[in-house]
Amino acid sequence: MKNFPEFDLPTVAGPKLSLRELRKSRSSLIIFYKAGCDASVYLVDLLNDFWRRLDLRQPVFWLVSQDSPEETRQFLTAKNIQLPAALDFPEYRLSRQLDFQSVPALYLLDRSGKILFRSAGFSREEFQMMANQVAVENENDGIPVFREERAVVPFKPG
Repeated sequence: MKNFPEFDLPTVAGPKLSLRELRKSRSSLIIFYKAGCDASVYLVDLLNDFWRRLDLRQPVFWLVSQDSPEETRQFLTAKNIQLPAALDFPEYRLSRQLDFQSVPALYLLDRSGKILFRSAGFSREEFQMMANQVAVENENDGIPVFREERAVVPFKPG
């Protein structure tokens, strides 16, 4: 498997996000998104719901916005998103290094920074597998990724 590139991105909250920071978790899920993309908004909402139900000591799910800082803050506030978010704007350096073609783009990383799995668009099966693996590896097993009462579509292209 390929290693995730070294990076250093500003976050909405202030401190920087780096690969070194991600290595503090046993595994991490990184999601690149744009607020104007329906599949991105759908996935971020599902992940935010899952995140709120977990008991985690440190962030293991990270959003990486391809929008301006102002647009990112507005989106997070309007949707009541509590996930930590970094900014890959305006030059998209990390996005370009990874060379994905559409958002949402998801990367499951192990502690060493190795890419275990990557996905584009929204696939219920792939997202569930990645989110569940991160939760279990960070001592939060037994919590379903999706609420039972919520109908989740099988696929949404980016």
